[in-house]
Amino acid sequence: YRAVVPTFTLTVNSGTGSGSYAEGTVVNIAANAAPAGQVFDRWTGDVANVANANAATTTFTMPAANATLTATYK
Repeated sequence: YRAVVPTFTLTVNSGTGSGSYAEGTVVNIAANAAPAGQVFDRWTGDVANVANANAATTTFTMPAANATLTATYK
C-alpha cells in the first residue's frame, strides 16, 4: 500500500516550471527571455518560497497550497 501524496499546482507566468508537485518539492523555475529592450526584473506573486526572487533562473520550494509566480521585466 502506498499513500497518495497530495499535489499542488504551480503556475509560472512568463516562464517555465509550471506543473503539479508535492509539498516540499524543489522546482527549477526560469523566466522567459526578456522582450526586446527590456531585462528581467524580479519574480512576483507567491515569492516567499523562491530562493532568489531577483534571479531569472532560481528554485521554488512547493508549499502545501497552489502557487502562482510571474516573471516581470523592466
